[in-house]
Amino acid sequence: MRNEAEIIIRNNYSIGLVLEKYNDGDRSEETVYLKEKIEEYTKAMNDKIGRLYKEVPKDSKETAMKWISENAGDELAPYIRMIYLGTYKPEDVLKCNWNRYKTLKDIDINITEIDYAVKLENWIQEWESEAKRINKALGNTSLKIFESHAHYNLSLFDEVYPKLLEIMHSVGRIDKIIIPAVEYATNKQMKKLFDSPGYDYIFYSFGSHPKYLWKEEDEWTDARWEELRSLLNSDPKCVAVGEAGLDYSVDVLDDHNRNMQKEFFSRFIKEANAVGLPVIMHIRPADFDNNCPYDADKDAIEIIKNNPIVNGAVAHCFGGNYDTVKSYMNVGVKYFGIGGRITYGEKGLTEAVKKMPEESILLETDAPYIKLNGDPKPNTSLALFDIAKKIAEIRGCSMEHIIETSYVNGLRLFL
Repeated sequence: MRNEAEIIIRNNYSIGLVLEKYNDGDRSEETVYLKEKIEEYTKAMNDKIGRLYKEVPKDSKETAMKWISENAGDELAPYIRMIYLGTYKPEDVLKCNWNRYKTLKDIDINITEIDYAVKLENWIQEWESEAKRINKALGNTSLKIFESHAHYNLSLFDEVYPKLLEIMHSVGRIDKIIIPAVEYATNKQMKKLFDSPGYDYIFYSFGSHPKYLWKEEDEWTDARWEELRSLLNSDPKCVAVGEAGLDYSVDVLDDHNRNMQKEFFSRFIKEANAVGLPVIMHIRPADFDNNCPYDADKDAIEIIKNNPIVNGAVAHCFGGNYDTVKSYMNVGVKYFGIGGRITYGEKGLTEAVKKMPEESILLETDAPYIKLNGDPKPNTSLALFDIAKKIAEIRGCSMEHIIETSYVNGLRLFL
């Protein structure tokens, strides 16, 4: 075996992918080296956590949680809380939000990345191969895939989006794509990128993401609301309002931030109703390491009760349980965007996907986010094929049925 100093790691893999390769029998020099480093990290972290946990006052939960927040630090606090609550397992140190595995960089493994131009070319080749695999798997069927949520306007795709979109659409059967706004400026940016000929299969959702509203709260003057309404009314490619909703994973969720998000969500619903469009909802609870007293789903449901959504809505990147599904459906939210999280093994979400009506399922990736595995490339709509396979496995039906049903659902809600 080579000296450790000679081992060069060129990709920032997910720890989960490394462990999967090792468990599948991969004993290459790189995989064995990374497995050893992961074990070293796991032991060191658990030793550190164990020592700190001994100092936590045990007289009351309130005292313990306050001590942890003040003394454990951002890195260790989530795990100390989990130990206190009795939910911790030693391997949890390898995971972060939504039970996703950390990456190699997260555990301080040095990555010597290849030249950027070479990296892009490698990505394109892999995307072409993946698109061909999907096309072959769908065979002679006329099946096409509806991507209900992706962000190909982001800078991560700047140098590759024309080729990537061509590959996905012409080979990978990604037939329709909806790109929702993030910050307000992206409402216009999307038009600059995708109003050009050849992108007639790309549609927009205009709005502003709740997580970033604090940056531009004062900029939402009457003139801006009028401008948004004009965009919603005049653009034939705009098929929804959003992203709009609540995001309680922000660094500081004080009463002002929470109330601001709630007010904006109500206003976006009213704008959607006024122009006859559905809403793409972003409702994200606090992260597991954020000791937040508020429930984003409950707040959202209360807002919708008071401001009924007239033309339909989708709970984008849905991660709740079946009770949450029923609560949303009771206030008229009939669609749920199911993406890469369904592959993470979350019991509540798995049950929700199994039990929800098939007329409620939309496929999405939130590209470039919510990857299925440790692939160092950005996530793309090509992942929808494997998301559909996982949903089909859970529901006991064919992957083709999920693709076809979700396509019809997308047309019904948006087009």
